Amino acid sequence: MHDGEKKIVSIKENADLVTIKDIAKKANVAPSTVSNVLNNTKYVTEDIRERVLSVVDELGYSPNLIARSLKTKQTNTIGVIVPDLTNAFFIEIVNAIEAYLYEKNYSILVCCTRENKQKEKKYLLSLVQKGIDGLLFLGTGLNPSHLLAKLPIPIVLIDRMIGNQFSSVSIDNELGGYLGTKHLLERGAKRISFLLGPLVLKTNMDRLQGYQRALAENGVIYDSTLIVQCEPVTYESGWEAVEKLDMDGVEYDAVFAASDFLAVGALRYLLHKNIRAPAPVKLVGFDGIPITEIFTPAITTVNQPKRKMGERAAQILIKMMKKDPEGRVNEVYEPNLIVRDTS
Repeated sequence: MHDGEKKIVSIKENADLVTIKDIAKKANVAPSTVSNVLNNTKYVTEDIRERVLSVVDELGYSPNLIARSLKTKQTNTIGVIVPDLTNAFFIEIVNAIEAYLYEKNYSILVCCTRENKQKEKKYLLSLVQKGIDGLLFLGTGLNPSHLLAKLPIPIVLIDRMIGNQFSSVSIDNELGGYLGTKHLLERGAKRISFLLGPLVLKTNMDRLQGYQRALAENGVIYDSTLIVQCEPVTYESGWEAVEKLDMDGVEYDAVFAASDFLAVGALRYLLHKNIRAPAPVKLVGFDGIPITEIFTPAITTVNQPKRKMGERAAQILIKMMKKDPEGRVNEVYEPNLIVRDTS
């Protein structure tokens, strides 16, 4: 690189998506001037050029983002951001998305964040640079909503709700937490341990609120020692959560896991300790993934309509890409309880 030559950085570790207007404001020039510098379309004095390129480098701007936002040619490619491709809940949704979009002549690009918000930022930038026509987002939920709002493409959220300016497909998570807890109370449980993921995610907070509502309605005092946050949400975390309850001497007669992964891990621990569900410990999971049915004993679970959620989200996105006048769509489905052997 020659002296004085500036390198345009397409992605920076901590940079949000940047627009020409952002650069113009920081460089104290008109947006048209920024465009002229980046595209070399009109003469710009050397000091202004240096100032603009310095801001471009500082903010980590990628000119491809704006080029993509102005494109008229469709690529028939949809981006899908998903947090975990080992979890059958997300896999079933992605399978439904792929099957539906394939029939509509669209391809998908799937990126797995592993609940890492920095990785998510990079994937968002990369997908837009690759020219996707729209995005289906099942991401971490940890990045601010304005990060998505700056994307120059239609977006539909699935399950992970951030902000209220996007179309979305989800379930009533508060109701799900309520149904699982109420069921355990009706089966005679008095001290229900609740295993859930990070409370920074709205899905988990809503499920906890449903748990609390069911307890209150049945005159059971909320006890925070029965709440165990699990991160990451894995089989191992479910095992470790119940093991921790025992090590801390916390008494419980039921476990409600806000993920079937956690439920399977919890059940494996109980069986390891020769404790058979539903007596003396009852167990309920959440999501309705296939392993809950084939595991022995079969696990009671709060089921989500995963295929329906994936297909409907894809359908909404296609309408948005075609400028359908329907406007923002927020669909919330009701979960249902599948009662099996563990309760």
